[in-house]
Amino acid sequence: MLLLKSDSFFLKIRYFKGVRHILQAEETGFMLSPSFLNSIAQLGKLDIPYDILIHQNQIHEAIGLVERFKHQIFVLDHLGKPKIGQTIDDAWVQGIQTLGKYENVAK
Repeated sequence: MLLLKSDSFFLKIRYFKGVRHILQAEETGFMLSPSFLNSIAQLGKLDIPYDILIHQNQIHEAIGLVERFKHQIFVLDHLGKPKIGQTIDDAWVQGIQTLGKYENVAK
């Protein structure tokens, strides 16, 4: 993940709004790994939103991430990518409802 400093070039660009890592390609546990959590903590210090780009089977891990950083703004991209065209998965519904309760998740 790109680490930014308060004087970073990116922070001076008015169109720079946040950071996203393609978490959907990562192995289970990546979102809660110490190095990733450290990166999220750095974003929080700079008030930089983080976009959560996951598949529906990663939603509970995303909840764990959001719970750890109550002052970090998160954006859930593409609703956590539910499997469209199939029966809606109850675990995904429960996960979306849980994420929706957090003040730090954009609605």
